[in-house]
Amino acid sequence: MFKFDHADYTANPRKYRLFKTADMATTLFANNEPDLPADTPVGLTFFADVYSAFYRKTMPVYTLHTGHQVFATALKNFVL
Repeated sequence: MFKFDHADYTANPRKYRLFKTADMATTLFANNEPDLPADTPVGLTFFADVYSAFYRKTMPVYTLHTGHQVFATALKNFVL
């Protein structure tokens, strides 16, 4: 299982712009839409590198095929 690794992201940020699919690492609870349970495969598109005050780091944000936007920490098993 390949979880988001910030050290790898820092060393290879361009790689994280190429990922096209992943699995949800955690359940995404959505208002007025179905939840996305952990381990659900999702299509994704790189959105931006964004600073997270919570993690105190810059991390990639992805737009999922559902329209949700999530930090890379919500995903695992990234695939090109």
